[in-house]
Amino acid sequence: MARPEFSNQHIKEIFLRRGRKQEYAAGQLLVEKGTPVTKVGFLAGGHARTFVTNQDGDDVTLFYIGPDNLICSEGLTSYATVMVSVESITPVTLYAMAPEEFLRAWQGEGLPIQGIIDQLVSRIMLLSDYICCAHFRENDKKIAYFLYSEYSRSGDSIPYTHQQIAAVTGINRVSVSRILSQLARDGSIALEYRRIRVLDPQGLLRCFNTLGYFLD
Repeated sequence: MARPEFSNQHIKEIFLRRGRKQEYAAGQLLVEKGTPVTKVGFLAGGHARTFVTNQDGDDVTLFYIGPDNLICSEGLTSYATVMVSVESITPVTLYAMAPEEFLRAWQGEGLPIQGIIDQLVSRIMLLSDYICCAHFRENDKKIAYFLYSEYSRSGDSIPYTHQQIAAVTGINRVSVSRILSQLARDGSIALEYRRIRVLDPQGLLRCFNTLGYFLD
């Protein structure tokens, strides 16, 4: 019998069938950096943020997570410690499983290991994009890079508010709004309710072309 083709829908179906449903209010900690990995989670509803705490005790937001995404995917490797903290920013519905339980279910359905590798590589690429973004000194280049990397990964509709972009990039909200408005006037993006639509990705690319090779 032919092996089934992998898609993200397979991950969702396994968690919805076998996972333990957990509900979180806004502002609750889902997992904490440095603690043992005891579960892999699938975000079925709501939004969360990943963050780390710097030496001054300040929380630094890394990126936001929307529905249909994994958290604690490091539990699918031999690395047994949570690498970033995750906190709900809206009410969240999470389905959780022990990592070994998920892997047994995955293998039991004859799904290819490549699907797991794709998930881990996707998370590595996401983190590397934010590391690259942080290296820009000019705020307009930083935001253009952020938008272009999100476009490259997820398509032309980017579900981030101005405040969320400010938290991820470390730029104050007023400056974020000013830069986004300028990009909209230039025709690179359109500003919509709680999201941004990329109209001209090459226009964004031209804004930060000194580091364009990172996306090759």
